[in-house]
Amino acid sequence: DMDSRITSVPYNAYGDMSFHRHIVNTKGLSKSYRLNNCYAYAYALAQSGNDSGMAHYTSVRRDFNSLRAKDIGEKAGRDALKKLGGKKPQSGEYPVVFSGEAVQSLLGFVTASFTAKSLDDKTCLFEKDLGQKSFSELFSLTDDPFVEHSSYSRPFDGEGVDSKKTKLIHKGELSSLLTNSVYADKLNMPHTASAARGPQSELGISSSNLVVAAGDQSLEKLLSKYSKVIYITDLKGHAG
Repeated sequence: DMDSRITSVPYNAYGDMSFHRHIVNTKGLSKSYRLNNCYAYAYALAQSGNDSGMAHYTSVRRDFNSLRAKDIGEKAGRDALKKLGGKKPQSGEYPVVFSGEAVQSLLGFVTASFTAKSLDDKTCLFEKDLGQKSFSELFSLTDDPFVEHSSYSRPFDGEGVDSKKTKLIHKGELSSLLTNSVYADKLNMPHTASAARGPQSELGISSSNLVVAAGDQSLEKLLSKYSKVIYITDLKGHAG
């Protein structure tokens, strides 16, 4: 109902889950915690003449009452409408702005390279960057297991070690990689309590919540800062 050009909302879903982790060993360790989350998403199709565009939006929360179906649908609808009338830009140099969702996809593609295991396996994309200022000084990235509303938060890791925040990139400098006890000892690196393990899986390393430090400019200000700008909202054909 928000716009006559929205002709269909073909895919919609709600789901929820609860999770209980309990770690016990013969040395007296006994720790447990519970997590729950719920999610909802909507896909909206916009059409105008022969032109069409589809977009989706997903909301994930720890509390069912904080999900807003109307907001989810309208966000999907607005993003679909923005895709109408799109034209291929001419070749040239343009400032590029990535949406938060696009940045999340990019980080998902390189997350494995922020681990000591990738360094030991010689697959780390940033092998020569540790301790170096290899990124923009405006960019800081933290692994934060204490984000309040995230289903990836955790009080301890897969070995039962109390969780801690880890600054991976601080003002452009790659300052740390994620470790478990094995790789911390093997490579003489700080222990970041990032062990991951399932009931039948080998001990690995995983991030919790990768948090990019906020900048000092709003999206609207960034987009209006230039006469022409490419705004990337979605990525296709990548392993995210």
